[in-house]
Amino acid sequence: MAITKLVGSSVRRREDGRLLRGAGRFVADISLPHMLHMAIVRSSRPHAIIKGIDRSAAEAQEGVLLVLNAAEIASTVHPLPSIDLFPDSKPALMRALAVDRVRYVGEPMAIVVATNAEIARSAAKAIQVEYEDLPVLLDPE
Repeated sequence: MAITKLVGSSVRRREDGRLLRGAGRFVADISLPHMLHMAIVRSSRPHAIIKGIDRSAAEAQEGVLLVLNAAEIASTVHPLPSIDLFPDSKPALMRALAVDRVRYVGEPMAIVVATNAEIARSAAKAIQVEYEDLPVLLDPE
């Protein structure tokens, strides 16, 4: 369906009844034997060079199995084209984790894998990132 047909159109939603009855099932509701959990470390800066990522406090936490940054996954996780619905536009390549610099607040920079979700979140918060702030463009003109 073209994007112009989606904007302003009424779309029938099939999931509402189930969700309103409390019968929805979400990824967070799934629990499997030996399941691991991941938390993402995200940028707190809108535009900056990543000077360093200190993950020692995260790696020292019991239950943390793995902490990875962009350099460690670059050889196996290649850039992906962005999803672009506009005609005649050129999709940009996006990396799973920021390499060398961040370009928006919330950009993923590292991941933590742990035995449960709370440990993964706690370890992600323990990671210290050193930034060198860069100018921020606020006006597209």
